[in-house]
Parts: sequence; structure tokens; C-alpha cells
Amino acid sequence: MINSEKINVKYERAIFISRDGREFNINDNSWKLNKNVMVAVKWISRLKSIVELPLKTVLARCAEEYAAETVTGLNNQARRYFNLTGDREFLVDSLIWYRTTLSRDKEQNLSQIRMLVRNWIGWGYPGISQEVHDFLDGLRLRGMEKGKAIKRLDPKNGPLTEIEMSALIDAMLQAYISNKINLSDYTLSATLVYTGRRPIQITSMKIKDICSRKVGEIDEYWINFPRAKQRFSKWRTEFNVYPINEELWRLLTQHILNVSSKVAKLVKFELSAQVIQELPIFPDFSAIREYKDNKSFIAALDSDALHVERDFCNEVMKKMTVLLDVYSERTGQRLNLSTRRFRYTLGSNIAREGKG
Repeated sequence: MINSEKINVKYERAIFISRDGREFNINDNSWKLNKNVMVAVKWISRLKSIVELPLKTVLARCAEEYAAETVTGLNNQARRYFNLTGDREFLVDSLIWYRTTLSRDKEQNLSQIRMLVRNWIGWGYPGISQEVHDFLDGLRLRGMEKGKAIKRLDPKNGPLTEIEMSALIDAMLQAYISNKINLSDYTLSATLVYTGRRPIQITSMKIKDICSRKVGEIDEYWINFPRAKQRFSKWRTEFNVYPINEELWRLLTQHILNVSSKVAKLVKFELSAQVIQELPIFPDFSAIREYKDNKSFIAALDSDALHVERDFCNEVMKKMTVLLDVYSERTGQRLNLSTRRFRYTLGSNIAREGKG
């Protein structure tokens, strides 16, 4: 056990830069790590000083190296442990009890605490006893059972059937033709349906990611999707090439023309062809309105500042669920639409074809 109640530890520095390029101050009560993620760290102030200062420093350093969502998980699991145990430092007996509160699917939560502690020790900060480190390091944790909704073909949350997909695609097209949904929502929904990409990949796209070329007599179309869930990769530094059909490509290019035209009207300066290529495909127009000069606007294009938030995809799906009024042949109820279901559907179709 660590007995020191107070210890004179100072932060090695106050300003950190997240992996996604956002500057934050370790002394603030919350840290904005990217467009989508705000990490609240005020709760750490109630811990012992020897734990408080190193813990915040470790989290801040993790924010520089790991995805923002990973840092959120580390922070949330540490907070949950301290809330449940009432402790002000990590203790082996409390960790043993805490493990008993976790179901099989939740036992991996303890692995996030272990990851935090391993970095804590590895970076040489005080506040963790060797006993705690050795206990966590020796744990064998059961992995979370993945793909439950897929395995049992859950009619509400699992992959869509061919009939459901066909009905959905037809309903989307008819809704767009009849002006029930706008071009932006239709384009976003079609991209999600046909590619099964994660929301963060969709919202991180730029105009230059939509590509085409002619090979002999054949036209090829593809999207360079920014990769997601790459632990040490910064925003938009790794990509996957995803082939698409001409129909989706034409829809995307039509949407791009609308986006570039609207952005050009909002800003008070001329946009070069090169700058237009750097525009988000799904921009945050309210953020764009704030930029009054060309220099600051171009600088913002290097970050996620002008892109919509990840939740935008889920908001559109909720809207589409109501507006499209598509029913499932399995449940007789309105089709539940979510970005995850499209990913499940794509994965199930690939598996059915015998591919990895």
C-alpha cells in the first residue's frame, strides 16, 4: 500500500497535443481530444496527490499516443473502479473485489485498468505499488464474446436480410426522388449501406478521397477510406481502398458539387481547386461560418475542425428510420436502422461467400 497522503509532485508540462492534433491543458477539468471526444478528468482531484498527479499525466501522455476513444475508455474504467470501491488509490484487495462485479462480457474492462497501470509503471511515475502491478500483470481475463447479434441473426440488431436491404434501398431512392430526404442524407445513407464503414471513417472523408480512373475500356471507382481503430496512427494517415460502383460514385460527385458550392458561398474568399479537394465531404457548416480569412481556414483543413461529428451518422439513421417507414418481413415492425447493422450485413455477406 502507498501510505503517502501528500507528495510534492509537479506536472512535467501543462500543454499536451492529442493524437488528432488538438492542444489541451492538463490542468483543465476536461480535455477536447478531437471533434467527437471530450474527456472529463475533474473526478481525479479527489484521489491522493501521489495518485492524482501521475494519473492525469499518464492519461495525457496516452492521449498523445492512443486514439481518443481509447483514452476515454481508460479514464472511464479508472473512474468506475474508484467510484465503486471508494478508494483513493489502487489496492489489490479492491481490485480482486472489483473483478467479481464484472460479468464475462465486462471482464475486459479490467484490461483497460491494466493497460493504464502498465504505462504508469513503464513511464516511471509514482503512485502504483509493485504489488498492484504484479497482480494486474498476472491476470488472465476472459475475452468479450464478439458478434452475438451476428451469430444469432438478431432481427432487430443483427445483419439485414436480402429482402430488408432491397426494400431499404428502394425506399431511400423513392424518398430522395420525392424530396422527403435531402441529397446529403441520401448520400450519407447510401455510403453507409453500400460500404459498411464506421461513422468515424465516413465523417473523416475529404473530397479528394473519391476517386476514379479509366483502365483500357473499363472505368474504375473507389473511395480512400481513412482507417479507424489504428492505435498509434494519427488522424487520416492510413487508408483503405474500397471499390464502389458507378452509381454510388455519381451520387457522391453530385453531393460534392453541392458541398463545394455551399462552402464557397459561406466564406468570403476564393477557394482554389486544391483547397476544394481538401474540404470534408460532410462539413460542419456552422464551424465553417466562423472562419473569416483564407489562412486560418486552410490551417483548419489539416484537422477535424470542419468535419461533422461522428454522431451525425447516427442522427441521420434515426431520421431515416422514421421517414422511410420500411418494415421487416421477420418482425413485422419498422426496420431498425443503425450504422453497425450495415457493417454486420456486409461482414455476413462476405462470410457467406467464403471470404475472410
